[in-house]
Amino acid sequence: PRRDGLAALRGMRARKERIPVPIATARDSVQQRIEGLDAGADDYVLKPFDLHELLARIRFLVRRAAGRAEPVYEHKGVTINPATREVTVGNQPVVFSPREWAVLEPLLARPGLAWCCRARSSSRSSTAGRTRSAATRSRSTSMACARSLAPR
Repeated sequence: PRRDGLAALRGMRARKERIPVPIATARDSVQQRIEGLDAGADDYVLKPFDLHELLARIRFLVRRAAGRAEPVYEHKGVTINPATREVTVGNQPVVFSPREWAVLEPLLARPGLAWCCRARSSSRSSTAGRTRSAATRSRSTSMACARSLAPR
């Protein structure tokens, strides 16, 4: 409020903030797009836009800011695909709740982050006559994995 978006962006860039910034706007003239990019925007999306395309562009900007080109993160047997929100540990799928995903994905996107993840099989198993579903076991695995991702 009370401040133009490009002025705010110029201020961020003047403070040397390196946060990726996409612009989503109805300003569609070539000159306005050039002005936005020259002000420091990393991408420029015209309204109306497809939400899935905007999210893909944001994922791209985050990857680029982290120095990554590949769309899938992999580390010590853990693979994460931000586009599909799929996680595998040792080739076994792990189910994450939206809240767990909100913690996991930014941690994995950080380059050089030291972390480890212990996984349990995601198939059904029986313990002392009780059967735990794959979803329940995957949930406990995902929580153990998320806890182990905390920076040391």
